[in-house]
Amino acid sequence: MKRNKLLLLVSLFFLNVTLYSATESVKLIRQNQTISAVTRAGNVVTVTLSSNFPNDNLKAGQKIVIKNVTPTSFNGTFTIASVASQTSFTYNQTAIDASGSGGTAGGDYTSLGDWESTEKGDLVFLNQIAVAECYDDWTGNGMDIGTGYFTISRDWGTSASCYVKIYVPPNERRAAANPLRYRGGTTARGFGITGADSASYEGLIRTYANYIKFEGLQVWCKATPYNISALSISEVTSSNKIEITDCVLAGACGRALAVSCAPGIGVPKVYVRNTLMYTSFSGDHYSLLITNDVASGTECYLYNCVIGNGFACARIGTAIAKNTYAARWYPSPDSIFTGNNNAGGTAVVPGGGTLTDLDGGNLFVDITSGTEDFHLREYSPLADAGVDLSADAIMPFSNDIDGQTRSGSWDIGCDEYGATQSVPTITTPTLANGGVGSSYNVTLTATGGTAPYSWTNTTALPAGLTLSAAGAISGTPTAVGSTTTTFRV
Repeated sequence: MKRNKLLLLVSLFFLNVTLYSATESVKLIRQNQTISAVTRAGNVVTVTLSSNFPNDNLKAGQKIVIKNVTPTSFNGTFTIASVASQTSFTYNQTAIDASGSGGTAGGDYTSLGDWESTEKGDLVFLNQIAVAECYDDWTGNGMDIGTGYFTISRDWGTSASCYVKIYVPPNERRAAANPLRYRGGTTARGFGITGADSASYEGLIRTYANYIKFEGLQVWCKATPYNISALSISEVTSSNKIEITDCVLAGACGRALAVSCAPGIGVPKVYVRNTLMYTSFSGDHYSLLITNDVASGTECYLYNCVIGNGFACARIGTAIAKNTYAARWYPSPDSIFTGNNNAGGTAVVPGGGTLTDLDGGNLFVDITSGTEDFHLREYSPLADAGVDLSADAIMPFSNDIDGQTRSGSWDIGCDEYGATQSVPTITTPTLANGGVGSSYNVTLTATGGTAPYSWTNTTALPAGLTLSAAGAISGTPTAVGSTTTTFRV
């Protein structure tokens, strides 16, 4: 008997899949100024504005959006190459020589609310990171959103690699450890958000989405109810990560940061480092509050933070604090509050290696209401009392809130006393000559140190000219002569 052999042919297919990292979609949050003229010669574009840029905040190295210029070849996002004055700057662009007119110089959006409502979408599908890059273009108390609030809504589709980021570049930040910067006056330089939202149990900034990063942001909530927050985190799902880095969350309200999420909705995972939380509320209040509405399993990491006054309270879940100071710690029986190398103003401080019953006046430059400055003072007990977290398994880092490098024995708190800081160098080589009766506008420039810079003149300027703190020399000379002036930054 013959047997038929069945030959089974198996084809093997190999599928090569290339995974690409998510790309950043950066949008600038800036004020706009009208362009009166624009020319391109030798691949250098010179832009002349109709009047000074908002808040005198044109600086070399900034990004700026040029839009609605005719012809359209001038439009796009560019890096400012040089600033002659607050009405004139240049950027580099390889293209034929041309002239144009119309349009504006500034940002993609003039408010975070407009950015969020337009840009929100499925970042996972787009394989994108959505970045709102904020600039110091607002005077006084910063971007004032009135009695409303800013929301990061549930409509974002995010993941660990495709997230939302609210970012303030280092040169656009305020002197971070000083909440007084939010109250106006000549020292109020740097991007900040202020407002008077008064909706119960919510924040001036409200986060409902997953995988959000805040970096370099400063918030001052003017509302006074005890149950209002500068920043609130709520209703996130179980797969989430909220990061707060180098921020100041402050206000007249009862809470600086509130984490609240009802059981069954989500389990927040919040990672906070180098951040000052402070309120000037007169009664008992919680500068940090992890509420009793959150699900058990909630985790909040606090590394090198300062809770300037009020309670650091965890009513449920787990809070892990390292190198963190709180005026008053308040763990509840239903929570786990642990960590190491922490400090406080009472006898209750979480974890080992702790400092207790400390007088805040001996720790910081100034804790007086209205003139607060939470940089460490000389001989502060918090100096060298921390632990090196540069290789921490959860949240490694090596800088302080001002961007200075931590080294040696780390300090407790967001400021590293005596941290590495370069000395600023004035880079303006010479000043252009002026003419009697003619408008004069020149902006001084510098590199190194810690921006934003503050400029002064130690000898007199020519009659008719003044120097702003931002380094802008302006006015109209009134007398003929030669003047030697010394500037300090």
